[in-house]
Amino acid sequence: MKFSWRKMKYPIIASAPMADISDSIYGELNRCFGADVIFREMVSSEAIIRGNVKAIEKCKISAEERPVVLQVFGHNPKIIAKAALIIKERFSPDGIDINMGCPMKKIVANGAGAALMRNKRLAIKIIQETKKIIKETPLSVKMRLGWKTASGLVDFAKAVEKSGADLITIHGRTKTRGYADAVDFLPIAEAVKNIRIPILANGDVFTAEKAKEVLKITKAAGVMIGRGALGNPWIFEQTKELLRKGIIKPRPGEKNKIEMLIKHAEFFKQKYGQISIVRFRKHIGFYLKGFEGARELRIKCLSAEIFTELYKILS
Repeated sequence: MKFSWRKMKYPIIASAPMADISDSIYGELNRCFGADVIFREMVSSEAIIRGNVKAIEKCKISAEERPVVLQVFGHNPKIIAKAALIIKERFSPDGIDINMGCPMKKIVANGAGAALMRNKRLAIKIIQETKKIIKETPLSVKMRLGWKTASGLVDFAKAVEKSGADLITIHGRTKTRGYADAVDFLPIAEAVKNIRIPILANGDVFTAEKAKEVLKITKAAGVMIGRGALGNPWIFEQTKELLRKGIIKPRPGEKNKIEMLIKHAEFFKQKYGQISIVRFRKHIGFYLKGFEGARELRIKCLSAEIFTELYKILS
């Protein structure tokens, strides 16, 4: 059966695309803990059509993490569409996502990411060109409330829908707010009222209770969890238990977190080899957050040069 957003059981609990985080292993881990769909980290459309090895590697999908949506970014409609077709034919993702929300300077400076929310005509062209070439493969768009304000959100979302998108994810901050200040979910609620395709609400969902609150406010088809899952894959099953059974499962203890950190590290080693410990280090601090003596333990762990050394420190 082909993947379809409308055939999914609502509310959808999705794992967010995060640069240098949302790789295949991270996707497998979150699926194991109940994430309904995995959005993988963004890749450059230009890098894909050039056959860049690192970009191509980022698109590889394992059966255990499906359904998987691969995300591309760029500003040229034909290049994005061509990259999407290459990804579709080579990796058969369950969906393609276009990044129109990244606030990073190096991304928006080239007219990509959140910069596309200031250029509706170009955004429409990108969606139309991509949908035309990937055909039945679901196409989604990840965006923000706007550039400086949320005043044009509904208008922009309507244009995205009309252009051929099958789903929209909205992060509850504008581009200029980056990841600072509180998330505003009310504009997302307004978009949900005016858009027929499903919308996922995103932004600062760090607990199951927060996910439930966001769904109540926005009436969205689901929530997308990003930083709330770092070092905390339990958040997906906790959210489902709370939403479907009204049960608040206990938070994992330090022992659970250490065991999961070692399991995550071992998966990383098996896939990428011993040298990948340098890349894995970014995950360590998230698992150890809140521990007594966390700073000292983190420093010790970061000094490990091979995975067995890391395991010895943790044990």
